[in-house]
Amino acid sequence: MSTHDARPDDRFVAADALRAAYLRYEDSLAPAAPPCVTVPDHGFELGIVSSAVPEVARAVSSMLTLSLEQARDDLGGHLPPRVVERVQAEIISPSGIAGLWGTTGHRFVMSRAHGPGVRELLATILVGRSKDTIFFFTGRYNNLRHSSIAADVDFEQPDGDDPSQRWFERFDFPPVARFKPRAYHHIANFVVAREVRGHGYGRVMLDAIVRSYARDRLTADGAAIAHGQHLLCGKGFWQIGDPPWRARMAQHDFYLR
Repeated sequence: MSTHDARPDDRFVAADALRAAYLRYEDSLAPAAPPCVTVPDHGFELGIVSSAVPEVARAVSSMLTLSLEQARDDLGGHLPPRVVERVQAEIISPSGIAGLWGTTGHRFVMSRAHGPGVRELLATILVGRSKDTIFFFTGRYNNLRHSSIAADVDFEQPDGDDPSQRWFERFDFPPVARFKPRAYHHIANFVVAREVRGHGYGRVMLDAIVRSYARDRLTADGAAIAHGQHLLCGKGFWQIGDPPWRARMAQHDFYLR
């Protein structure tokens, strides 16, 4: 999907289609509970959806595509247009949403009612199902496990632009054993629809996920599980992000490792 294909209205989804996309966990400790939660004080709906549902994939892709367009350096952002266009075409297109990182992550969407039978998607985030998952490692590897990254990645591969150098010498990574913090879920595709920014909806969604889906938080609060979906068993969230996004993430209590 390019920006020519993405339309703001794509994030308005038939309520029946969205509700049918919510995933149930067959081993849930609350099998009779609904497959989503209501966000207190807002009336929003939050749940894990199947990225393979076409209406959902297109809605999420549209939100991400239109948001990333603002990162183009010819529009005042920090990324070359060719990089933005590659990500839009290969990673956050509807097919990318359905078949790339979504295969190893939980796709959360937060929505609200928008007229009879319609839901407006406000925000979305992809959270690694396993604490061991790494969605991407530069642009050459996807869906890795941190525990086996040393064996699965060829760190000696040459740099195509300079065969005398190694590809990974381009990057200032910490040692592989410390690349990903243990017990943290990798997150990606975290975005609030650009039309509704400025209301703190990103923080609302993160807080709701922690409150309703984080196993340790539920245990500490003595709270009942209110949905029939997966729980998250890690300590927190970890993101690989470009420097210009650090200030925004700091507003959500993320910190530079």
